Amino acid sequence: MSNSILVVEDDFDVRNNIGQLLRNSGYLVSDSASGEEALKVISEDFDLVILDVMMPGMTSSITRSKSSDI
Repeated sequence: MSNSILVVEDDFDVRNNIGQLLRNSGYLVSDSASGEEALKVISEDFDLVILDVMMPGMTSSITRSKSSDI
């Protein structure tokens, strides 16, 4: 198992801190600043997606509904 995680968060500091914490714990982390960005990479094989609930533009519920992979 690759232990890969996608972090989708519009706030840079939050996204960066979560990513760093996970990397320090041994996970392979990718990140996206928006739902639109996440949809471009979601076809990759992630073990976990951490998705911000309140994002400007494409919210988490819209992002989930547009991707069958989440």
